Amino acid sequence: MKNKLLNTLILMPFFWGFSGLMLFRNGDKLMIVTIIISIIATLSHYGFDTIKNNIRDRGLWLIFAVTMYAIFSYYYHGSSSREMRALVGALLLLLTFPRTLISKYHFKWLIAIGSIVVLSSTYYFSGYLQLQRVDWPLNAIPHATMGAVITIVTLVLLLDEKNSRNKIILSLFLSLSIAALLINQTRGIWLSVVIAAIVILFLKVKIKHINWRYMLITLVILAIGVFAAKSHIQRSIDKTATEIAQIKSGDFTSSIGIRLELWMVSPEIIAEQPIFGHGNKDREKLNEIVARGGVSKDLAEFKHYHNQYIDRLVSGGIVSLILLLALLVYPLLFILPGVNQQIGIGIAIIYGIASLTDVPFNHGATLFIYLLLIFTLQLKIKNDEVNH
Repeated sequence: MKNKLLNTLILMPFFWGFSGLMLFRNGDKLMIVTIIISIIATLSHYGFDTIKNNIRDRGLWLIFAVTMYAIFSYYYHGSSSREMRALVGALLLLLTFPRTLISKYHFKWLIAIGSIVVLSSTYYFSGYLQLQRVDWPLNAIPHATMGAVITIVTLVLLLDEKNSRNKIILSLFLSLSIAALLINQTRGIWLSVVIAAIVILFLKVKIKHINWRYMLITLVILAIGVFAAKSHIQRSIDKTATEIAQIKSGDFTSSIGIRLELWMVSPEIIAEQPIFGHGNKDREKLNEIVARGGVSKDLAEFKHYHNQYIDRLVSGGIVSLILLLALLVYPLLFILPGVNQQIGIGIAIIYGIASLTDVPFNHGATLFIYLLLIFTLQLKIKNDEVNH
């Protein structure tokens, strides 16, 4: 009983990540509290043995390098304190966290909680309260990114599951998370989920470890979800077509148009500080470009460049971009093949594609989720059953 209680406390950051991070405006700050509790519980139960094991892990040293550069940037020319807090918190947690504790059993509980929370919160914020997307406790785009992570983890576990009852349960969770994504209407995330799912299915076929019957069931679930949300999808298609027509006519005031203008002016800003970037001082150069005319004045109001790769070059330079790419490539190189690697690759694809139109590594919530999931997947997930 005591061991179960301690293990629950150790896993608290993960349970909070699949619930509270999506519900509260300062969910990433409260995550630090769960991390402290987890560290204390780990040291009480395992002593310093986990630290001795984890200190040799390449992933931990990669996060250490990213964290040190974030701290350097913060004091050198200013950078996000939210990002630095998430990095430091994740680094301390992963230094102590017992990697063997995460199993398929725990992942199933996480996606059960996550799929229910992501759907109910999406409907509550957008449908019931009818809040503008930027007014959600967690902005709608990172909210959708976390929903995409839940979707892809569920898909991997569903395709790997052999128990019929568990497959039905996982199919339900998959349906809930897909419904949340469709209601959310974040177009870039839809694309990332589709591509990640295709890659996962390809990997399953390649290793000849897939049940075509359940593949068909999965596709039927996807089709039903798309049909149920066809009105949301149609609105997004119509909106995209309208915005493209505006851009062709020279009007860049739409969502897509503003992004294009930000990307077009970024090379001039990057060229001034290519190695270490501008930090928070890029606003001065951006305001200067806006003042010269020829671009929308709305550009000066945006806090980032709606592209993680460009944003990293602007704020942190080439060094920051290299570290970002290392985080994305890590699952391909260091996570052992099997379910672990499929989850890692799926999540990396979600973030890699989402980074084309957003900055998921700038948001405390989505950064926490990426680090906590990717860097606890070195060991094979235990083949526990749901009735563990």
